[in-house]
Amino acid sequence: WIMGKDAWGGAIEVQILSEYFQVQIVVVDTVSGCTTIFGEALNFPSRMVLIYDGIHYDALYYSAPDGTTQTVHPTSDSSILEKAKVTAEEAKAAHNYTDTGGFTLKCLVCGFRMKGETEAQKHAKTTSHTNFSEV
Repeated sequence: WIMGKDAWGGAIEVQILSEYFQVQIVVVDTVSGCTTIFGEALNFPSRMVLIYDGIHYDALYYSAPDGTTQTVHPTSDSSILEKAKVTAEEAKAAHNYTDTGGFTLKCLVCGFRMKGETEAQKHAKTTSHTNFSEV
């Protein structure tokens, strides 16, 4: 199901993927700068890093001087975590994240405008409308 174009996931799915692929997955939150490490207790030899912008998870990669890119790193390489934190700080400074509590949405069914995820959920519950766009 996760490979479907309309599928999405959260922390539970990240944990499942960590165990399935036997790789530690580190998630860096753009807004808070906090890191969550999935699969840490399982002592996997490799890790990958994702950045979370409030809605989406995106893989971070390292561009080597020879032009190659690397998305999987040894867990012994802690410099990757520091680089990921710097990337999250830069994304936050550039406002490259979504404030799910404060963004403005428009219902694409009836045109109703609302603020934040809570109002969108309330609108969806009362109208059965589920197609929204950020304004």
